Formats: sequence, structure tokens, C-alpha cells
Amino acid sequence: MEIRKIQRSGSMHYLYLPTAWCKKHRITADSTVTLEQDASGRMTISAQASSKKAKEIELKIKEDDPRIIQKVIMACYINPAKAFRIDLEKDLDMMKLLQQKKLIQMEMIEMEDKSIRCDSNIMVENPEALLRTMVHKTRNLLQLMATSYDQDLVNRYEDEIDKAKTLIDKAIIGTFTFSRMTNLSTIDLHYLSMVSRNLERLVDHLIRIDPKETAFFRNVMRVIDLLRDMVDTVAQHKGVSIEEALGFIRASLKLPKPEISNLKGYDMARIRRSCIEISEVFIDWAVTRQVEKA
Repeated sequence: MEIRKIQRSGSMHYLYLPTAWCKKHRITADSTVTLEQDASGRMTISAQASSKKAKEIELKIKEDDPRIIQKVIMACYINPAKAFRIDLEKDLDMMKLLQQKKLIQMEMIEMEDKSIRCDSNIMVENPEALLRTMVHKTRNLLQLMATSYDQDLVNRYEDEIDKAKTLIDKAIIGTFTFSRMTNLSTIDLHYLSMVSRNLERLVDHLIRIDPKETAFFRNVMRVIDLLRDMVDTVAQHKGVSIEEALGFIRASLKLPKPEISNLKGYDMARIRRSCIEISEVFIDWAVTRQVEKA
């Protein structure tokens, strides 16, 4: 390993490439090289100019269970493929497959006979912005449920939150797979993924709560307000402080602990648990930031 000092000219930073390396690879003033940066901030310079392109996925499966096929489709969708095609060897009722909740969100998937394809699978970046959207939509959902409950709007918010979670997974996998430039480190992406997963679970239980439980909705909304502030900080590429994380823990623990004697109590308990688990992620995240600064 060789250590070199960074040079600066005005607002531009640069370093000189080793002369021996340039001679070996015939690098001249007219040459083009490739820069790659992974999620941890490591940068690699390659002598040949190249770009890593997304590939097309083609699968053949023998399953006829819509639940299993739906999981295969989701796996293809969240991976950074240019397009994908799934050929089924068995007959399948496509209407049953189309009724699968997560597939309804995917406008670009086409199904015909025994073929399932997506010809323009989108590439997604900025998972921190997607998490911010997810949290803000959850807060808006709680506001709606606490003030003027509308089942159609509740269902729409749930679909949008689920879609945001799927896109977060897709963005993170794309970052790891293609070493895309990002302002977030690998550990940041790990924590961000954990927050989105717990938030999705929270919403899954939230929509099952009786619309009359407005006091409960308002209690949860106060906790989500703190979460929104912390996620806004993450979206601005700033670290969440220890004090902010502790405040979120305190607010989560103050949520009333319901008696689990029926389905309503179970859902409320799971929502409270999800808030606590998110708070645990943020205190871990805040401490990690402190360790990185040390």
C-alpha cells in the first residue's frame, strides 16, 4: 500500500498517479480511466475505461403456487437487473397472481400465458430520500386515521409505504452490487434498511386498528414526529445525535403497554414493539457515528 498526499488547486482536489503504474498500463494525457467507489468510501482506479452494466435475468420455474411465484418476481424486481423474464412450466391462474398485494404496486410487470416479464426495470438511488418519504407518509397516514378516517385513502397510503420499502431494498442492493457512489457508508445502509423494515411492520399492524382508537393514533403520531425529525437529519447526510436517539427511546417506551387479550391488543403491542425496535436501531446508529469520529 502506498500513501499519497492530496493536492489542491482552488476548489479542485487531486493526486498524482504513480509513474510506474502509468507506464505499465500505457496511461498518457489522452487516456481515460475508471473510478469506482463502494459504500464504505473506498475508491478504485482502473486502467481500462469500463462500466458495469445491468444484466437481464431469465428464469424457468416449475412452481404453480402464486405465493411462491410472487416471491420470485419480487426477488427479480429488487435486484438491479435491466429486465427480467420468468417462464412457467405449469399452468397458472394469472388473476390469482395479479391479486397478490405487492404485485399491484409494480406497473411495469406484464403477464401473458406462461410468461412474466419486465422489460424496463428501473434503477433506484438515494435510499435515504426514500426512507424520508416512507416516514412522512406514515405520519400523514396517522393524521388521517386520527382526524378523518377514510378507508380508501388508508389503503392508498399503505400501498405507497409498501412500495417505498420495496424501492429502499432495491436501492440498497443496487448500491452494493454496482458500487454506486453514495454519501452513505455500508453501516449507514444497514441501519437504514432495519428502520424501513420495522416501519413497514408497524404500518401493517396500524391499518388493522379500529378507526375509533383516535387516542392511540395520536400517541403513535407523537413518536413518529420524532422519527420524522431524525430521518430528515439522515436525509441531509448528518448523523443523529445520542440525545436525539435517547429522546426517541423515551417516547417509544411511554406508549401505553396494551393488554394482549384480543387481536386489537396484539396489534397495538406490535406497533409499540416496532417503535421500540426502531429506537434501538437509532441508538446503535448514533453510537456507531461516535465511534467513527473517535
